[in-house]
Amino acid sequence: KPIYLRTTEGKRRRRQNTLKLKEENKQLRKTVRTLEQQNQRLRSLSISSSSSTKSSPT
Repeated sequence: KPIYLRTTEGKRRRRQNTLKLKEENKQLRKTVRTLEQQNQRLRSLSISSSSSTKSSPT
């Protein structure tokens, strides 16, 4: 009869922890993607506004 060192409860707990971390990771990736898109949009706005001010005669 083999000795099981990892109990069923332990497996369940580890699976829940893994799922929780995966979900947290997914949410963080989504946040990072959103922030990168906002950053890109702001950069393009900044570049277009700075180039328009440079091209206008003063």
